[in-house]
Amino acid sequence: MSKYEEMSPEDLNREISLEETLLFEKENKIREMKEVLNNKQRKETFSPKMLEKLYENAEEEIEDRKTVEVGGTIYAGCYITTDPDTGEFDGEKGSMYDYEIYLYKNEDEYLGVAIGGYFNNICGDCFNSALTFSMEAN
Repeated sequence: MSKYEEMSPEDLNREISLEETLLFEKENKIREMKEVLNNKQRKETFSPKMLEKLYENAEEEIEDRKTVEVGGTIYAGCYITTDPDTGEFDGEKGSMYDYEIYLYKNEDEYLGVAIGGYFNNICGDCFNSALTFSMEAN
């Protein structure tokens, strides 16, 4: 015999209401945790053309920087910097590849990092394929 069978209808209704409230609160907590996790793992992919714009933006004054839009997010005033020393060296071609590329907003607000790119002393930084940035949580 279940403990619920001994309860009055009023007590059962109260117990059900309490359990529903607890369940609702747990579902909200889980939803919030998933949202935070998703924000921490947010990724944005930029095409080679967008990467070139962002790379060129690093040389421009803030008011002259081009705007890049990805997945409905507008990156105004953003730019990328590269660190070829963090990549792999191709001795045959004398080039670095798959190095860290940092995305910033305005003057120094770090947004995220990607691994990719190609660098040599002849062409400098090249972006021949799309790169996916792991974005910082807001």
